[in-house]
Amino acid sequence: MLGVFLLLLGLYTACFVGLPDNPDAEVEFQTASSLWRRQTFALGGTNEAEALIAADFGIAPGGAGREHERFSWFGVGQAFVALPFYGLGRGLAATFPEVQLAAASLNDYSVRRSEYFEHLAVGWRNALLGAWTGALVAALALRLCASRGAALLAGISYGLCSFALAQARSTLSDVQATFFIALALHQLVVARGRIASGERALAPALVCGLALGMAVLTRVAVAPAVACLGLAALVALRTAGARTALIAPVLACAAVFAWTNHARFGHWLETGYGAGVGAGFFSYPPYLGLAGLLVAPSKGLLWLAPAALLAPFAWRPLVLCIGKPAAVGVALALLAVLAPVCLMPGWHAAWTYGPRYLLPLLPLAWLGVAFALERARAGKLAGVLLAVGLATNLPAALVDTMTHHDFALQSARVLWPLPGWDEREADEQRFLNLQWEPRYAAPLAHAKLFAWRIRGQEREPSGDELYGVGGSEPLVVHHERDRGFRHLAWVSQREQLGVRGAPVLWLAGLLAVVGAWFLRRTQS
Repeated sequence: MLGVFLLLLGLYTACFVGLPDNPDAEVEFQTASSLWRRQTFALGGTNEAEALIAADFGIAPGGAGREHERFSWFGVGQAFVALPFYGLGRGLAATFPEVQLAAASLNDYSVRRSEYFEHLAVGWRNALLGAWTGALVAALALRLCASRGAALLAGISYGLCSFALAQARSTLSDVQATFFIALALHQLVVARGRIASGERALAPALVCGLALGMAVLTRVAVAPAVACLGLAALVALRTAGARTALIAPVLACAAVFAWTNHARFGHWLETGYGAGVGAGFFSYPPYLGLAGLLVAPSKGLLWLAPAALLAPFAWRPLVLCIGKPAAVGVALALLAVLAPVCLMPGWHAAWTYGPRYLLPLLPLAWLGVAFALERARAGKLAGVLLAVGLATNLPAALVDTMTHHDFALQSARVLWPLPGWDEREADEQRFLNLQWEPRYAAPLAHAKLFAWRIRGQEREPSGDELYGVGGSEPLVVHHERDRGFRHLAWVSQREQLGVRGAPVLWLAGLLAVVGAWFLRRTQS
């Protein structure tokens, strides 16, 4: 599925943000940076790390004897996979020192930047893994006996007609966890096919187990879904050798999980979240959480990944391929992603585009697209759903979602003053209101903001102009990266760093053209 991979990678590269667009992602990057520079998980040694420590954001103190150190509470797998990309960034920095020096004069989020190319290369990781996930969707559909054309369209549409598009151009860990879950299912199907043919299946079983373990090391919240997929794999892989090959890397990753937790926080089960995951973490009314995840104007799956509703069309092919018990395990994995999020007050996943916490279920659900396309009436429905998905997600690739959320919150303070409330609690309530208020619907707001920016207006829009409410005063850009199209890596290089031409855009175009050539060759 090289064509799908290269085409999506080219499109993602054209719109990826490069530098972290979220403080959580900066914490994750700083862990990788410390591992490379200082051979420790403890943050330190850069301007950004010191700012995060001062703000006490996304970090926790170490265990006994390491109380003075600060560690990320995010998965170490995210840092491990970032290391080769960080090394690539170091090489680029040595090759283009003048660009690295120019970037060091910038201030993002009130912090002087460091390690520009390292940030840029690590940020490209999500574009690459997001594109690879789309290719895995296509490869899985083929393995389940979908037609070649339907499988290719399923893989491409996963990357363009769902909120996977916005997530792949971003910098958070959900994309990597989702990739490993998709890889695990793909290798499970490959291993099952080899066993059914009387061949050895050690290699795909080993990769399946490694992918399951890495998914948890990347994002511990996917552990319930990984457990379901792991049980499905144990049921489907009926030989002792394949099962041993599956279990061995899972146990190795479990050992890494326990060791890194103990080394940082003094207990093998302590990830750093600590009291953050307390009695109130899963206290949200599940019916409200489910409704928000499905139909909220700014976060609903129905609007931002409508073709995921075609998942049932993949049930019979999955049963025929891996057996009904294992297929039930895959279905339970979908529920294991969805159910915990319904109970979380933060079901909306904060300042990101779409129901980000549901991203790990998306590749599994998207398999139904391929089989719906092969049916006459269902194929027409699939076409409509994919068109809706493209229309709602393309604007988020053109306009930075952090800008929309900042503008929306400024407008919401006028619409909902909430006198007497604590400022932080008031903003949290306003943010929740934004998810349900149709006038602030994220897809429409992104499209309107793109139209405003593309016209080259000298000022920012007002709340009334952008949302229909919120006052007539122009909204305020608080960060330089949110001005114009500077959130795009290639625009930032040209406007802020003095890079001639657009090398990132040329790379993106080359990847997309080569990918399209491979697809045409495959079809012919």
